Amino acid sequence: MTITYFNDKKDPKEVSIIFVLNNNTFKWKIDGNFSEPEKFEEIAYRYYFGELNYTFFITPSDDVIKNEGNESYMWQGSIQIPEISKNYQLMLSNETMLNISGNFNRIMNNPIYLGSYFYTAPNETLTIKVQEPIKLNLTEKGISLRTSENLNAYLTELYDRSKKILYFDPYSMQIKYKGEFKRIFGYGSNITLFNGSDS
Repeated sequence: MTITYFNDKKDPKEVSIIFVLNNNTFKWKIDGNFSEPEKFEEIAYRYYFGELNYTFFITPSDDVIKNEGNESYMWQGSIQIPEISKNYQLMLSNETMLNISGNFNRIMNNPIYLGSYFYTAPNETLTIKVQEPIKLNLTEKGISLRTSENLNAYLTELYDRSKKILYFDPYSMQIKYKGEFKRIFGYGSNITLFNGSDS
């Protein structure tokens, strides 16, 4: 599924949020139509986990962060000594363990704001999958993506079977272009469903 936001009076003229479900793995990419593509510097992917009962995050450097309090926690790949080879963060609840992987520059986990930002270079994709360390059931459908017809709502929700595990707000995702972080306010929008389905 691709959601495209467009405004001919802005730069970029278009921003596309691309969601792909394949083999029980969710891939997420943001791209744009820039007048100066070489100045497209960074992407800030964001999702929300509020009220979904995640209790811990485990960063790529194995730091354990409790999902509580009024703090924000920044992880930066460039300052890890020794250098970290992991490219994923885990989120854990009593029922779910999510693996979020990608080539991260940094990660901001915000228990106070009930969401996380993942900063990557342009053209990088974020991958999310549900890990089940105790049992593996290959007969059930697994993860699915649900959307709203109202493109101004929290339009995309990620489910593991019938349980919501994350939700996404396109207006909180950002691109760094010409030295400035930009959101997709002031753009029209349309949605493209692959194979006539949201998954």
